[in-house]
Amino acid sequence: MFCDNTRDAIKGHCFYAREAGYVNGRPDMFPEIRAAVTAWCCSDALPEHAPGQIVSYVSAHDNYTLWDKLLLVRTDHPDYNVFDPAVLAENRLAAGIYLTCMGIPFLQAGEEFARTKKGEDNSYASSALLNQLDWKRTAACPGLVEYYRGLIGLRNAFPRLSAPDPDTPRAVRFLPVEAPLVGWVLPAGPERAAWKALCVFYDPLAETRVVSLPEGRWKLLSDGTTSALWQGESTVCTGEFSLPSCSAVIFGLL
Repeated sequence: MFCDNTRDAIKGHCFYAREAGYVNGRPDMFPEIRAAVTAWCCSDALPEHAPGQIVSYVSAHDNYTLWDKLLLVRTDHPDYNVFDPAVLAENRLAAGIYLTCMGIPFLQAGEEFARTKKGEDNSYASSALLNQLDWKRTAACPGLVEYYRGLIGLRNAFPRLSAPDPDTPRAVRFLPVEAPLVGWVLPAGPERAAWKALCVFYDPLAETRVVSLPEGRWKLLSDGTTSALWQGESTVCTGEFSLPSCSAVIFGLL
């Protein structure tokens, strides 16, 4: 099933343009974000299921594109071609959440370069000009494209995130962080993984927050802006870490 629960918790209800979600004005949605991490397998919100039955996503061909939704929550008269740094941060956080959630990740074509339909939420009868992929946007926001690329590669390097069995979600350990932050750890499974465990933090706030890392040496894999740190030499952290505002920060246990 395409999981509307995850989609709407992250960015707000798909049918109500102005309704916010966790990344864009409703930090109180953190319980739903925690549930989304385990593909709702540890929640009573959905019937009993396995994570492999859940599609985790925030945009598809129906309803607003992610970029349009984020802009419509922020302003009554958005300029869809202006790449506001605050909206780019919300977009990265949205991607950082669902691309680290269990289940099957899915994205609308062009989401990685802030695809827009100019606020049209039902474009089945709209022109090809509106529905086409505007590849020029890849040059306008290359950082967002690379952020998606890095997250997808990171996920592939830790296959337990995509484990289909119903027992894997119980291996997630949530960390005692101050709400509305969400922090969790998942040990690697039997499949070959690049790290012994993942540690992930989501921060939807406009200010930085300090968190305590679990015991061990943790390589910084993604700092919320650059998601390809895992591909080379990177900072190794112990103890406390200052999370950037509006970010998903990912560590790997060495």
